Amino acid sequence: MIARSIERHWRIGRLTRDDLRSLARLNVCGMTICVFVAIVFSAAMFWHEEPRLLARGIVSGVVLTLILAVPNFALLSLHVLRLRVANRELLSAAGQDSLTLLLNRGAFGEAVETRLHAMRDCPITRGAFFVIDADHFKAINDRWGHSVGDRALVLIAAEMRKVAHRADLVGRLGGEEFGVFLEGAGPTSASETAERLRARVAAIELRSDEGETVRLSVSIGAVYFCQVASFAALYRLADRKLYEAKANGRNRVEFEELRVGDMVELAA
Repeated sequence: MIARSIERHWRIGRLTRDDLRSLARLNVCGMTICVFVAIVFSAAMFWHEEPRLLARGIVSGVVLTLILAVPNFALLSLHVLRLRVANRELLSAAGQDSLTLLLNRGAFGEAVETRLHAMRDCPITRGAFFVIDADHFKAINDRWGHSVGDRALVLIAAEMRKVAHRADLVGRLGGEEFGVFLEGAGPTSASETAERLRARVAAIELRSDEGETVRLSVSIGAVYFCQVASFAALYRLADRKLYEAKANGRNRVEFEELRVGDMVELAA
């Protein structure tokens, strides 16, 4: 039963090598202590006997200890394993948007701030930040219902994951608004990534429950920086560019490079 449980957790990716090492240390240390106590106790009980009886007493004590300890430590290990996995999943859920499975706003902002802080000590301090908004999302909800709107958000999030690299951060900032942080991206790469995301969303084929085609598009405010700024500063400028994209007809990318003067203005 225990072996099957460990195999199942490992197969679905919830059990890490650190978990296995921790369980191994628990079992080895616990069994060693039990065996040591059994030897000391048996020696104290049979110290006055002849050597052969003393040896038998110690061996019997150790064997009995192992018979009792092995299944108990196995059950304890299983409970510890379940607690570790449950705790990790709870922490993950606390930072994850339940619908899109992206980072939620709090976790995304904290992760971006952590990356920006680490970048201050790196020779490469460039990157890009996007604020993305689904166009006419209220109209989609009003016409086809919230279930279709939810499906639209899930599909948009899926395209964002496909466009982003493994090291990039992607999050849902709330409602139909998303954020993307591209660490180390140059201006050309960042602009191409934003445009590729816009095009992929526009190509999504979504149908309502009645079979009607639901057109999707996003407006993107993108900012490239070559000097580290704060998350708040990046968000404020990208959000400003997003409003320009909306005002200029939607389904477009508005891109700007963050300069030192912009940083002073945004920090004010």
